[in-house]
Amino acid sequence: MEQITAETLLLLGLSAIWLGRNAVSTEIVGKLTIFRRERDIGWRTADFIGAKCLIYCAFTAAQPAEDCGLVCVLAEQIPGG
Repeated sequence: MEQITAETLLLLGLSAIWLGRNAVSTEIVGKLTIFRRERDIGWRTADFIGAKCLIYCAFTAAQPAEDCGLVCVLAEQIPGG
């Protein structure tokens, strides 16, 4: 069985980050009405974006780690390897 190369894990991690960032940007744009309501009561834009970034950065960091961990553990069972 071939070893999982560093390039494979890098590609897996980068693709997970890319997909996560796309999902987050779509989520933030979808919350436009909530953003406007919070802005109307005096909250700053930085507060809204900061709260979203804090939550989603944690998920974005956890997703590639989970994916790479699963690939490392289950590499022998992946077809074609």
